[in-house]
Amino acid sequence: MVGPVHAMGQIGKVSMKHKITSVDTLRRVQRIAFLFIFALLSTPALAAVPTASVVTITGTPESGSTLTGNYTYTDVDGDVEGVSTFRWLRDSTPIVGATAQTYLLSNADQGTMIVFEVTPIAATGENPGLAVQSTGVAITANAVPTATAVSISGTPALGELLTGLYTYGDVDGDAEGISTFRWLRDGVPIATTLTYTVVAADQGTTLIFEVTPIAATGEILGLAVQSAGVAITPNAVPTATLVSISGTPALGELLTGLYTYGDVDGDA
Repeated sequence: MVGPVHAMGQIGKVSMKHKITSVDTLRRVQRIAFLFIFALLSTPALAAVPTASVVTITGTPESGSTLTGNYTYTDVDGDVEGVSTFRWLRDSTPIVGATAQTYLLSNADQGTMIVFEVTPIAATGENPGLAVQSTGVAITANAVPTATAVSISGTPALGELLTGLYTYGDVDGDAEGISTFRWLRDGVPIATTLTYTVVAADQGTTLIFEVTPIAATGEILGLAVQSAGVAITPNAVPTATLVSISGTPALGELLTGLYTYGDVDGDA
């Protein structure tokens, strides 16, 4: 009888210890959870970095035009925008000095892909945001200006004023700049103005007018174009005809020489 009673006593003791341990563990868990939640609520939320979205490029994609980078600035913490930074890239390579929100296209950009990049910066709070790039914009090659209908007007004779005529054209709509001119005598340059006065040295030669069209913007230098040659007729010598003497052929009488002056070139 003693043995069983002793055994039951042991069982009772084990059961009591188990209950105490479970309650203690629960209290510890509750305490740890409370401390964790308290610490979580006491820790300030981390500030978010600003973002840039809807990054695009506007403007005419051709040499001489100005492109503008556009974007939408956002900050979930309400931090206003500071001095965000920009870059322009040509075929993925940053363009030296191109760090403004606008970019003036040059001849070097023709036939390439231009990209605008913005890194958003907040005036306060967490900085910087992630750099965001626009879709690339292909820059169309600018065509050179042209000169057509090149000709010479005026009378091709000594002392006459000749004028070079031409029609300027540019498929990109670039206005004419300061085009250059040349006059050639038998292939040798003699003058660089739009008009030319025929001189004695031009007689018996061929004169040609040449123009090199130049655009004010875009692809500037066009190809030189020449007019058809104009032959300068040698100036004829004047003539005297109907040469005679009038008057009484006697002593003391006055005689007068008579003639008719002529010049086929109309020279007086």
